[in-house]
Amino acid sequence: MLYHPASRPSAIYALRTAKSHIRSYDNGIHPTYSPVDLSLYGSESYAPDDIKEGNKNLAAAGIIWVRDVQGKIETPKLYQHYYNNSGGIYILDTSIVDKWIKDETNDYDSSAPDWVDPPWPLILIHRQIAISSAVGVARGAGKNVKYARSTRWYTIAGIDQDYTTSLGRHQMSTSTTVIARPYPNGHTYLQYEQVAYFYDHYDFGPGEPEYGGRQREFSKLAHQAMLYGIAKPFEVQGESTPMSGFETR
Repeated sequence: MLYHPASRPSAIYALRTAKSHIRSYDNGIHPTYSPVDLSLYGSESYAPDDIKEGNKNLAAAGIIWVRDVQGKIETPKLYQHYYNNSGGIYILDTSIVDKWIKDETNDYDSSAPDWVDPPWPLILIHRQIAISSAVGVARGAGKNVKYARSTRWYTIAGIDQDYTTSLGRHQMSTSTTVIARPYPNGHTYLQYEQVAYFYDHYDFGPGEPEYGGRQREFSKLAHQAMLYGIAKPFEVQGESTPMSGFETR
């Protein structure tokens, strides 16, 4: 049974008959993806070919600089995929997501209205909400339960430099499944598994104001390429390795 409690509109819950194991499909729930905005793509396709070729050459040089000088791994791959101009979905490797979700802070001013959470504290909060909810349901019912909680998309950002220049602010949802077993001794024995999902629209504005120096120039160049129709925004998806453990409450 799926339900959306009015008091918690930020997540979807599923209550199932408890089995001895958490199955791989238990944490396969996440919010839907929205389409990429292509309303401006190719709107200046009439630009001369030599101007377009110059843009591509500058982008190619930028990719080499980011990869070979800055030593970034995912940033040049995403930038190249953008200039491949296919618009196809880009799937982040699980090992990359596993690394980036561990970021506990970011460079955004926490007092600013556009501040966003880093991933790891949010993952832990979602995990504890799911565990506490499962305990309450199991104790109230007096039996074993399997409780699954999938959150809405949350806007987040990390501190890792490759992460920051790859995605910047982007979306994350977590799916957590808990098996809760209440015992006569008053303790509830818990097994949990959690997966984090990443989602982003990879695109550029006309010189993102929060970027400085060379990064701002890359952004302006990439935005213009989209207007020329030689670089296409696309969707980025990724998911973590399942995080599992045991607790007693």
